[in-house]
Amino acid sequence: MRRFRLCAHGRGSLSRDVAPLVRKDVTTSFDEALRLHQAGRSAEAEPIYRRIIAAEPAHADALHLLGVVLLQQGDAAGAVDLIERAVDALPSYAEAYNNRGIALQALGAFDRAGDSFLRSLALEPANAEALNNYGVLCLRQRFRAIARAMLEKAVMLAPGFAQAQNNLGKALEATDALPEAVHAYRRAAELAPDHAEAWNNLGNLLQLIGRPDQAAACYLNGLARAPHYVSMYGNLGAALQSLGQLDQAIGVYHRGLAIDPAQVAAHVNLANVRHVGGDPAGSEASARLALALDPAIAEAHNNLGNALRDQGRLEEAIASYERAIQRKPSLAEAHNNIGAVTASLGEHEAAIAHYRRALATKPDYVSAHTNLVQATLYDARVTCDDIYNEVRRFEAVHALPRYGRARRPANSRDPDRRLRIGYLSANLRSHVVSLSLEPLFRAHDRAAFELACYAQVARPDAASAVFRQHSRIWRSIVALSDEQVADQIAADGIDILVSVAGWFDGNRPLICAYRPAPVQVTLFDAATSGIAAMDYWLTDGFLHPEHTRDRFTERLERVDHLITYPPPLDAPPVAQPSSTMTGQVTFGSCNNPAKITAATIALWARVLAGVSGAILVFKYLNWFANERLRGRIVGQFAQHGIGAERLVFETGARERAQHFARVSSFDVSLDTHPFTGCTTTFESLCMGVPVVTLAGDRLVSRLSGSLLTTLGLDDLIANDGDDFVRRAVAIAGNIERRRMLRDSLRQRIMASPLCDAAAYAQSVGAAYRRMWRRWCAERPARS
Repeated sequence: MRRFRLCAHGRGSLSRDVAPLVRKDVTTSFDEALRLHQAGRSAEAEPIYRRIIAAEPAHADALHLLGVVLLQQGDAAGAVDLIERAVDALPSYAEAYNNRGIALQALGAFDRAGDSFLRSLALEPANAEALNNYGVLCLRQRFRAIARAMLEKAVMLAPGFAQAQNNLGKALEATDALPEAVHAYRRAAELAPDHAEAWNNLGNLLQLIGRPDQAAACYLNGLARAPHYVSMYGNLGAALQSLGQLDQAIGVYHRGLAIDPAQVAAHVNLANVRHVGGDPAGSEASARLALALDPAIAEAHNNLGNALRDQGRLEEAIASYERAIQRKPSLAEAHNNIGAVTASLGEHEAAIAHYRRALATKPDYVSAHTNLVQATLYDARVTCDDIYNEVRRFEAVHALPRYGRARRPANSRDPDRRLRIGYLSANLRSHVVSLSLEPLFRAHDRAAFELACYAQVARPDAASAVFRQHSRIWRSIVALSDEQVADQIAADGIDILVSVAGWFDGNRPLICAYRPAPVQVTLFDAATSGIAAMDYWLTDGFLHPEHTRDRFTERLERVDHLITYPPPLDAPPVAQPSSTMTGQVTFGSCNNPAKITAATIALWARVLAGVSGAILVFKYLNWFANERLRGRIVGQFAQHGIGAERLVFETGARERAQHFARVSSFDVSLDTHPFTGCTTTFESLCMGVPVVTLAGDRLVSRLSGSLLTTLGLDDLIANDGDDFVRRAVAIAGNIERRRMLRDSLRQRIMASPLCDAAAYAQSVGAAYRRMWRRWCAERPARS
């Protein structure tokens, strides 16, 4: 919005034959018209201006101000005609040139508008309104440095000019001077508390820089003054969503929609917040409402894809993402999402291509780059060097810019004092990772360690309550930026920060790049973090043998064994395999379909070829109800001469007891490669079913092997593909060996280190103490 200065510059000249009485009447009439115009009664002023111009066609002020009236009425073309007559009559009329510029800009004649503003400023260099208007025009034309200079001069000349302060905020934001922009917007709101746009702009910038709580307060201030500012409801909803206040966000979006039900952005936002809140049906409904209003909006197609994916309708989700990309090829989120779905179906080559397209569009997209690294872990063609190099690229883009803002922990260097251990994780909830983490929390030596949790958990559950119970500090970090979390960790005096499963599940290892703790460790991760500020990678001697080919930036710290589980007390009794009734060997896999790659299928096909009549059962929740997934697997087995009749796909998610019972029906479980099972391996063993694995050259290909070697089952660990086939065929044919394992494995597991939480916690605690003592022995300058 522009500000018009409604004042008279000079009187037009009457011709000599105009009577003095007419001159007096014109002057009186003009003063009356100006008074009415300044009082906001432009409709009453207009006919008076017209009478003046009829009497005195060259009356510059009347021409100018009638032009302003027309501009205020939306007739920019008429305004230009009148104001140009005014400056023809009075070429030194600076304010008329300013308002002519406004009218020309409204017509889209930006170059002529700029010339007009510059002419005004040449005549009156201290005209703050003209400086403001020219600055706004330059900002629109992306001449950001010039815009900033003009607007800075405007507010210097008129410190109380709220609109110029607001526009200066925009210019500062456009030139990446974000702290200064915050100040300018805040100053505009202070000068004019009813200036809703200033509150909105301030809120948007605070949201951008990771202060959603302050942003929400700004939006509330703005809406209190302008309750019909519809887009601000959407912005407030987004801030509340960032704060984890999902129900409140939904309510705010509905308030905006009550004002304008056809507001597409609100429906798009509702679809997103319902997706995050675990309401896929509601998310789908909102996305479809948005698309009914505007079928071309790519973000709505993307959100619909998310809702469909959450309901397991993967092929429909892919189609929605593809429609989003067709409408907006630069929508990085859609590329990332379609990559995630194809990766979950084991189509990693396609997934990698989508992640790379997302990053080409948005190079600083952390989620897409994280997913790209994940995808490389499943691909047997990718080498350890390839993975390492991708991780280092991740570090260069995402971690390196943070190193300059690293904290300098000043923790006491007492090597033997009680330590505060912080766990940074999105897995402090019901999750396979928490199965190994929970025994550690329960058994940690409270005299030596006190625990703190930094939980990226939007919906805490019963497992979250257990972690909270065993921690001295529990902090939700859902609504905090990475840097804010780092500040909190440092303020809490954490001695050792443990980043859990950083490459998966929305975890946030980049917080460690700020060095909030003196010692930082990655635990249960699938690859090196690549973060220079990450000191250690906790592992064991099987996962990382002495001459491991895995590459890493951390120092390896080995414990007796990395993985532990609670005793399987809820597992049903071990039953006999189905082969005792059918005489047909049953191989099984309960692995995530993302792990069932072409390389895995090639191995399994050779095993089936070596065991006449054997079948292979696939089971993973209800995933194998997906026709596309089944089609890929059947097709790849067919390439190796194995028919579909030997493949059994289980569908329908079952209760835990039913799941265990089905696993018990297997004779042998076949492991995936290069990303092996872990929890699925443990569950098979608990049900007396041997698992044959191929131990590769990196941690993710040695997880099952770590469990098996802890149990003394090294004969089930293969060294290469041929060895895998030989061992799988051999155990399938060794009925006595399988019977012995079925009778003894449950007891062996219960008595093994895998279920000895106290010994495990002691081993991990000793590792933490070793790390701490090394830090204490270093020069204090490091901190």
